[in-house]
Amino acid sequence: MVLKVVAMGLVAAPNTYLRSGWNLLDVAIICTGYISLAGYANVTALRGIRALRPLRTITRIKKMK
Repeated sequence: MVLKVVAMGLVAAPNTYLRSGWNLLDVAIICTGYISLAGYANVTALRGIRALRPLRTITRIKKMK
């Protein structure tokens, strides 16, 4: 994720990292993982977001549609 941010930029240009919905999903998943590791909050409900991640693969592979 860090390499993609460095290569694409964060927010300033039109094709940057946080302009993509799938990348925003990745950021949300990683942040909830860090929050749960730190033990600050019960994020069990937010872990359901991880189920959306395989959809990214399905949308990229045309034969799986």
